[in-house]
Amino acid sequence: GHLRRKPKRAPMLSIAAEIPVALHAGASIEVDFTATLQFLRSLNLLALGTRSESDTQNADAGHDFARLEAKIDMLVAMVGSLVAAEARLPPRQHVRLSAESLEVNLVTAVAAGAAVIVELYPSAELPRALRLPATVSEARAGADGAQDLTLRFGPLDPAVSDELERYIFLRHRHALVPGRS
Repeated sequence: GHLRRKPKRAPMLSIAAEIPVALHAGASIEVDFTATLQFLRSLNLLALGTRSESDTQNADAGHDFARLEAKIDMLVAMVGSLVAAEARLPPRQHVRLSAESLEVNLVTAVAAGAAVIVELYPSAELPRALRLPATVSEARAGADGAQDLTLRFGPLDPAVSDELERYIFLRHRHALVPGRS
């Protein structure tokens, strides 16, 4: 017989970014999906804030209030995080981020199959960690003790997964439209 190839899935939408990233051995660490979901929703509401005049005129007061509320929630959470962590951010890394995975080059000793917790700091203005459980699906040795890693997120709460996908979509759309700040 001949080898049958798996049908190729549509490519997952992804974004390239340079953000602080840290990995932690993850089998014993719990992720607070409620906080993760709130953080992603806040990021998404803030990302929607950069719109054209006509969009703004059509926006209802409820959306504006929701954005303001998200900013207040984010500031309160951020102050708490900063006090707790004294703003010690991990080094910035070039990443490729999708709703399913993260590709990054890090100096670390993790092996394929390892469970990890990924800490991403997606917003420079709001230095708060987005914590996601993941499994190392690939670990290739690179230069200077670094490894090229592919991390598959999961298990994720379905609402977190949906909101992460929305975040990637908004950031991707934002990158494609010139003149957005």
